[in-house]
Amino acid sequence: MDKYTKQELIGQKLLVGFEGKEIDNYVVDLIQKYKVGGFILYRRNYDTYSEFITIIKKLKELNRVNRIPLLICVDQENGIVNRLPDEFHRIKNALASSKCNNDVLKEVGDITAEILYKSGVNVNLAPTVDIYDDKISKSIGNRCFGRTSDDVIKNTRIIIEEHKKNNVIPFIKHFPGLRKIKVDTHILLPRIKHIDEEDLKPFITHINENVPGILVGHILVKDLDKLPVSLSRKTNSLIKDTYNYKGITMTDDIKMRSVRYRYGRIKAAKLALKSGNDIIMFNYPHNKEIRVINEFNKLYDLYSSDINESAMRIIKLKESFKINDNDFKELSLDEINKYNERIDKVNSIIIKENK
Repeated sequence: MDKYTKQELIGQKLLVGFEGKEIDNYVVDLIQKYKVGGFILYRRNYDTYSEFITIIKKLKELNRVNRIPLLICVDQENGIVNRLPDEFHRIKNALASSKCNNDVLKEVGDITAEILYKSGVNVNLAPTVDIYDDKISKSIGNRCFGRTSDDVIKNTRIIIEEHKKNNVIPFIKHFPGLRKIKVDTHILLPRIKHIDEEDLKPFITHINENVPGILVGHILVKDLDKLPVSLSRKTNSLIKDTYNYKGITMTDDIKMRSVRYRYGRIKAAKLALKSGNDIIMFNYPHNKEIRVINEFNKLYDLYSSDINESAMRIIKLKESFKINDNDFKELSLDEINKYNERIDKVNSIIIKENK
């Protein structure tokens, strides 16, 4: 543990974002002074593939002064949650894909992960392993890979394996399952009485199959804790101790109104740290991001064991997926067109199967 500084260890727990399409001095400080472990990119950061690549290459270049490579993260679920630049055709949603055979799902997973990997992205916050219920699941809807736990498991197993094959780290979401909620967790904090065994089944199955990452959602389970699961130490104990999970837990973005309005930015971040989450995602304004990091430094002595263990798990994950900050050759226009041909072909099969 003496190998790494306190700032490096704290930094590994931080997944941050930034506004706009320019990398300014604040982003430089986040990387070179505060040693953040990764960035999440959204479509507000780019429109074109050229802009996408420019940002990723610059982030990697800035991080080369550090010893630990960056996570470059998107949530490319396909369908409505689409982070690919404008040049790429949009792949049909998960629920539509779930009606197709394994070969189609394999192609969907392979196209998605290949494009991300060849564009410098090494983490995808996907697939969604929530179960779809057309009478309840208004907030999660067609982002699900099936209407039963067995279908979700079968289909997402294929997507996960294609990501791993392409050296992109998949994070399944949203623990413990959002099937029964009717509100959007970006806005309101849903409450359920207890965790449903059917909803848990995909998570437990993938835990047993060594999925690299789990994203913990913003939902309050009354029988578990008074805090949302994303901010709850009892939740992390359930995942890591009861289910014996050895991978990485990550909070959903704690900038979301469901927790930010209830607890405030700084308190929510501190609760997320105290809960034992390995990675805390907070896409705050820069001054708030810096304040959170400073608060984590103050809390280090109290939570050093958690922080150090998380950091080493994250570093080990980066090593196992051969994450690096090396320069890379982006896709050519011809290669993009070939991917679009594959997308069009698989979309036509999905549309046919859904008629």
